[in-house]
Amino acid sequence: MAIFSQGVNKDMESLDLGRIVLNDNPASFLIEVLFRSFITFILVFVFLRFIGRRGVKQMTPLEVVIILVLGTAAGDVALQEDAPLLPAIVSFVVIVSVYRVFTLCVRRSDRLQKILEGKPMLVVKHGRLVWDNVKRSSIPFDEFSLELRQKSIEHLGQIRLAFLEIDGNVSVFYYKDEDVRPGLSIIERYLEEENIDSKNEDTNRERYFSCRCCGNTVLGLKDNLSKCPVCLSNDWTLSVDSIRIE
Repeated sequence: MAIFSQGVNKDMESLDLGRIVLNDNPASFLIEVLFRSFITFILVFVFLRFIGRRGVKQMTPLEVVIILVLGTAAGDVALQEDAPLLPAIVSFVVIVSVYRVFTLCVRRSDRLQKILEGKPMLVVKHGRLVWDNVKRSSIPFDEFSLELRQKSIEHLGQIRLAFLEIDGNVSVFYYKDEDVRPGLSIIERYLEEENIDSKNEDTNRERYFSCRCCGNTVLGLKDNLSKCPVCLSNDWTLSVDSIRIE
């Protein structure tokens, strides 16, 4: 409490509307804020033109960091009366110049690109999740499933290869219809109705089952299934082998 009280002005009145709205600044300061905001907007806009027309998901980690730094600097310049514009402009020019230099270096060096931006990660191979890579990636399986459903993919067996790109997008290479394998459904858990095949299945007949955790698929009897050898989960479901319909 002592540490907290050191930073509190005892003469400050709580919920003082004048202090909340303008503090000690005159009303004319709002005109200066408009001018400062316009200048910082132009600076940030110029930088965005340098990196091209990209959405947030298409930005590399380096670009996201630079955007955050520029945003912080722009906010300080726009709202703080004691923050001069010229140092901010110099800072923006330096940041943009450094970005351009890094971009040129990344284009010429694969090793530097891997260090600064990372590299695509193989997450599905031959209809199965590459479990070690999936665990290392930061993308939750539900989000990954969303990316696949948006590409009209019903189950992992329709996928020959899938890569998690450095910008967060998922690139997919499909099996031909005749090569589709049994795989883990990525829509089953979101369907309201029960899986009729699972409800009426013949437990004495070998069928393909997929691990709901890692997508590992095996042929066997349901009663004989034990822990998944890949992820050690014991949650199995009937595999799906339908072809992809666009």
